[in-house]
Order: sequence, then structure tokens, then C-alpha cells
Amino acid sequence: MSDQQIDECLIKGEWPSWNYRKWIVGSIVPLVVMNGVCIIMAAHNILRYLIQGKKYKIKLMLIFYILVILTLMTRFASLILFIRFFDMRSNCISFLANEFDTCATYFKALLGL
Repeated sequence: MSDQQIDECLIKGEWPSWNYRKWIVGSIVPLVVMNGVCIIMAAHNILRYLIQGKKYKIKLMLIFYILVILTLMTRFASLILFIRFFDMRSNCISFLANEFDTCATYFKALLGL
């Protein structure tokens, strides 16, 4: 990232100082790890319970697990993109991270219906 791009981010008020960025990225990393563990656990449940137990014929259970996987994957992607954003690798563009985060929120809302 060039100095001009960093200056543009600072002018827009989108770019926190380095100390704050360390804390932000440091607080996002455990969320990435927890989401990764949840994805592994959901995949294990899908393999053991849905596929091997032949429970995929129950439509509501199948829809539940599809929504869980979609929620976890979109949240995981948004967190990775937010880390890239605060680590100065995305040229101040957080649009895609926000879109993934919004999708994850809607998938989570669908789980509650």
C-alpha cells in the first residue's frame, strides 16, 4: 500500500492508529479460531449425524445444517477480510467484508425462524 493510499484512509477517518489496529486484529484472531472450530464441529455433525445416520431425509434438519454452514463460512470469510483491512492489505476497502458479515447476519436470522 502506498503512502498516498494510507493518507487517503487517514483523511477519510477510516484508519485507526497502529496500536489500535494491533488490538483490533488481536481481538479478531480468536474469533477466527472459534469460527474455524465451529466449522469443524458442524462438518463432523453433518458427516456423522446427517450422512451416516441418514437423517438428511428430514428436511428441517437438512435446512438447519445448511444455514449453520452458510452462517459460519460467511462469518469466517468476513473476519479474514476484516483482518486484511486492518492489516493494510486491502487498500482501505472493507466493502466485501461488510457484505459477508451482512449475509452471515441474515443466515443467522433465518435460523431463528
